[in-house]
Amino acid sequence: LKDGDRLTGCVSSQVGCKFGCSFCATGALGFTRNLTTAEIVDQVCRARAVLDPDESLTNVVFMGMGEPLANYANVREAIRRMVDVMGISARSITVSTVGMLPGMQRLAAEPWPVTLAVSLHAADDDLRSVNGQIEFLLQRAVRDGGVPEPREDHASAIAEMALAARAISGASTRYRAVWA
Repeated sequence: LKDGDRLTGCVSSQVGCKFGCSFCATGALGFTRNLTTAEIVDQVCRARAVLDPDESLTNVVFMGMGEPLANYANVREAIRRMVDVMGISARSITVSTVGMLPGMQRLAAEPWPVTLAVSLHAADDDLRSVNGQIEFLLQRAVRDGGVPEPREDHASAIAEMALAARAISGASTRYRAVWA
């Protein structure tokens, strides 16, 4: 994906997705399997290989097929290889999630300052910024079978974490949040 001087590689973490979010076409496909670390890293290698000699991949986003935090171990290792072996800046890597709270917490504890994008899918920032609206959007969008009942508690916890991240994101260089 080209945007001005930036070239972004969009990678998948799964074949299909088991979450079935109402806003996502991938969810309608169902879930086949997690991608391996090598398959994830290979997507970045192939993207680099097709670039012109004077171009370089500036960003990597986990916004392709699948929920990255549902394939945590392989995504984590792929990020490590991108940063430690391929020389990609952790700050140029974005992991997008529908709001898997345990994965969000694990990612925040990792040593790399990657960007976390929480897909809230509201029409504008005003709707995204209201706690009740965030909870409502999460309850409607995410059919998260792995979350203990009541689901409202899950949405509330994600909303609290999202609002806290938004409050500190301007002051922190270690953790950044993007509102998708």
